[in-house]
Amino acid sequence: MAIAHVIIKEELFDHGFIKEWTVGYAQYCQIALEHYAPETVSKITEIPAETIYRIAREFGRTRPALAIPGKGAIGWPGGSYTAYAIQCLNALVGSIDVPGGILYQESPGYRTIPNGIRDEIAKKGLEQPPLDLHGTVGFPAAQVVTNQVPRSILEGKPYPIEMAIGFNSNFNVTAPATGQWEEALKRIPFYVHVAPFISEMAEFADLFLPSTTFLEEWGYDHSSPGGGFAETKIKQPVVKPIGIQNQLEISSSVWQKEFRER
Repeated sequence: MAIAHVIIKEELFDHGFIKEWTVGYAQYCQIALEHYAPETVSKITEIPAETIYRIAREFGRTRPALAIPGKGAIGWPGGSYTAYAIQCLNALVGSIDVPGGILYQESPGYRTIPNGIRDEIAKKGLEQPPLDLHGTVGFPAAQVVTNQVPRSILEGKPYPIEMAIGFNSNFNVTAPATGQWEEALKRIPFYVHVAPFISEMAEFADLFLPSTTFLEEWGYDHSSPGGGFAETKIKQPVVKPIGIQNQLEISSSVWQKEFRER
């Protein structure tokens, strides 16, 4: 944002791109100019203000220039907003859909999967606020806030959790501050984990259900959005699922026993 402050104040931005392809520029300018002067940011980051000025001017005067949000910058709570701020630098200098800039192809337009019939229980559940608090005051622009989930469970907000299901996930290893996931899973009265193998997260499960691996299932896939090329492909099994019928029978008996005991 300090880099944006300099680019805007010294009019190093791409006037044509801003006029034709952006919205909310006036509000963005106000925030950048009022709150993110290099001198102010220098006190927070301990990066000299003159260094911020130099980098901002080099970035603003170079065409094409490219700002990439690296994992070290965004792999933390609030990382989505950091990524937005970094990507805004590309828009400022018009480095979107140009050689040397951000070349972004979107995901293919698959036919919409029909919605299942929702009974009264489903409708009531969908009326509840999201457990990760996305779209609320704390995260108004986010669609998913994964690491808010354990904090919500530990705080019992916006409501206590009685049961949870995890599918092919292992946040106890992949998410920042993994300890909070362990503590949160201990608080859930009944946890079901679905995966093709045991993991750190699966060890907290009251019930473990099997799923197929990549080579055992039908499916479809496509190249990542923004990868630079468009590709869609159909996946088909190359090996039969190993022992999944036996696992389902065992899991079913465990489920019935657990249900009777409860």
